[in-house]
Amino acid sequence: MEIVLKVCAIAVVGALSVTVLKRSLSEMAVAATVTTLIVIVLTSAGLIGTVIKLVYELAGRAGISSELLQPLIKCVGISIVTKLGCDVCRDGGVSSAATYIEFVGGAAAIVIAAPLMMTVLDMIT
Repeated sequence: MEIVLKVCAIAVVGALSVTVLKRSLSEMAVAATVTTLIVIVLTSAGLIGTVIKLVYELAGRAGISSELLQPLIKCVGISIVTKLGCDVCRDGGVSSAATYIEFVGGAAAIVIAAPLMMTVLDMIT
């Protein structure tokens, strides 16, 4: 797929840039990492939108309501953003911030998933 090649090329160029910058300008290496991630996300935005549409279409065909599917998609989004944020913090040498991001991401996922869990409990009882 063309998008995979583009993302890999961006990642390789970004990784090389970060490696070079870490030796002399470590603070710029973090900026290069963030910039690389932003370019990758913008490059792959169309693919992500296509996947979300496909998931909704499959759920519709399976008879699953979108109200049940939305928390799942939001939780996946939270986990991806949390992972990216943690990696950037750890690359920048701020592992305590990464740990806090993990905590907040987990809490946010629980809050988002709570209505889904309540629906499942209602179905069981």
